[in-house]
Amino acid sequence: MAALPTSSTVAPSAAAGGRPLWATVKSYLESPFYRLYQRRLEAQMAGWRLPRHIGIIMDGNRRYARNFGNSPVSFGHYRGAEKLWQVLNWCYEAEIPVVTVWSFSLDNFHRDTSE
Repeated sequence: MAALPTSSTVAPSAAAGGRPLWATVKSYLESPFYRLYQRRLEAQMAGWRLPRHIGIIMDGNRRYARNFGNSPVSFGHYRGAEKLWQVLNWCYEAEIPVVTVWSFSLDNFHRDTSE
């Protein structure tokens, strides 16, 4: 069974002009704790029965952006895509054969075209 992914397997943030300073500092402070948690999960993973199919509904990107005050909606969409990339890497490394992603709702037709 594959190990959990490392930070090198996730999508680079540079594509959207780089990460904000707070995100870099937060990541730096969290990294030792994340590594400990990752080791713990890897030790437990051998006994897990992994799913053959995972479904993901992309929701909350606009809310996420609004929580940052003046952040444009595209910031939320970018962060959602970044997290999806990370989850897809996990699924690939865990050899989960099917992943379905729902990213668009009919409600989106009623939104501003800038979104």
